[in-house]
Amino acid sequence: MNQVSPGWPLTFRFPNPRMKSSPLFLLALGLLLSGARPAALAAPAPEEPRLIGVLRSDAPPAEKDAACAQLKRIGTDRAIPALAALLPDEQLSHSARYALESMRSRKAGRALVKALARTSGLTKAGIINSIGNRGETRAVAALAKLLADPEADIAAAVASALGQIGGAQALQALQAAAANTTGALHDACVDGCLRCADRLRAAGSRAQARAAFQHLYDTGKKDSIRTAAYRGLIQTAGDQALPLITSALTGQDRACQSAALELARQVQAPEATRSLAALLPTVAPPLTAEQRRVWETVQGYMDTIHWGDVSPTPETSGVFVLHGVTGSGKTEIYLRAVERALAQGRQAIVLVPEIALTPQTVRRFASRFPGSVAVVHSGLSVGERYDAWRRARAGQIHVVVGARSALFTPLPDVGLIILDEEHDDSYKQSPPIAPPYYHARDVAIEMMRLNRGTVLLGSATPDLVTYFRAEQGHYHLLTLPDRVIAHRERIAEQVRRLNAPRTGYQRPSRQPAAEPQCTALCAP
Repeated sequence: MNQVSPGWPLTFRFPNPRMKSSPLFLLALGLLLSGARPAALAAPAPEEPRLIGVLRSDAPPAEKDAACAQLKRIGTDRAIPALAALLPDEQLSHSARYALESMRSRKAGRALVKALARTSGLTKAGIINSIGNRGETRAVAALAKLLADPEADIAAAVASALGQIGGAQALQALQAAAANTTGALHDACVDGCLRCADRLRAAGSRAQARAAFQHLYDTGKKDSIRTAAYRGLIQTAGDQALPLITSALTGQDRACQSAALELARQVQAPEATRSLAALLPTVAPPLTAEQRRVWETVQGYMDTIHWGDVSPTPETSGVFVLHGVTGSGKTEIYLRAVERALAQGRQAIVLVPEIALTPQTVRRFASRFPGSVAVVHSGLSVGERYDAWRRARAGQIHVVVGARSALFTPLPDVGLIILDEEHDDSYKQSPPIAPPYYHARDVAIEMMRLNRGTVLLGSATPDLVTYFRAEQGHYHLLTLPDRVIAHRERIAEQVRRLNAPRTGYQRPSRQPAAEPQCTALCAP
């Protein structure tokens, strides 16, 4: 006999025939044939009645607390009435609800729900938390009524519990409460809505989840909520996930961009890599510490002059001299300033000293602001210039790039003028060119003074007059002394790791160069 089947769905095989005659084998065989069952399948342990007796006795709270802890592990339906009786007890309620929370029996969930009518304050809030942890769907209706409870702790606990339970009914109750509440309770209801939407998505109810995420995105007041909602929209979009990501990355909504950047690597569409790579020129790179310092200064002035009641004066001049070495990232400051002007509903003019530099500059700005950039310079035909002027007057373009003549493009509300390489002599119109004779820098400064705007004068070698006026406080002097080399730290790390000799590259010195003594010649 090599097999024994004592009525159990188990079959035993013995690799060693001598095992059949061993005492242990005979004992085990007798237990199986007699119908014995493992301890896990046996009736409730004798310990449970004793523990129930402790709960119903006048034992000290410490003993009852210990009994609840044991019943949490071995308790059955027989222990539920004794545990439920302790739920209103402020001292022992937490021990009793922890035990009931761990039981899979429906009776335990009903006991917790019934206790809501017999408790208050933090005790009631704790029971609500246990109901949420159990995922008691049958308690949604009772909990929804408590969202209007005057006690803030209870209402917030209900919102959290409904979010954990999930489902369409819980979501509907939370949405209604979120629309009629403010402060911490509103935040708790919105957080509960997010949890419900996530549970619906995980359960395969994509349409319901998407509608919930869309509602949160449309009504969310905080960027964190709108970011989470847009993340859910992407996750429930199916084949439309990639268009959602690309539209977010090219838009101006930081909440959408954060969600899109987080999920971009998870998109499985065949054309995902190609589509995302094409967006690289349109996405703003992170700023260095020096760029951030410069940009915050410029942005602060632009916001103050636009949203506040401040007008440009000699003391609060809107002229910024951006003194940065070649490759220090001045163009990114220009791009962000233009972006800020457009966000304020205004337009921008970007001047370059030579027509030959215009195509390169246009590519940079057109990639960041597609469909909004026009080119104006003397090299265009009469028809091309007329078309650019007509579109500018009609408000169809928002950014003009060109040489000094672009300064007079009839944009409705110019709020920013940028002069790149402002030291160049070509900004000054003089003979043999026909009059009028003017300097584009001086005209730009006067235009922005009259129009409450901002002027950026960028150069690695500023004009002496410009630099002197900045030093005297008539203009704002901003510096970018270092080049932006993205791989510098990577190279340094490889040098340390490989113990390689130092390269010939040296970090640019922060010491300012000797400045010419031109006080007498450069008076403002």
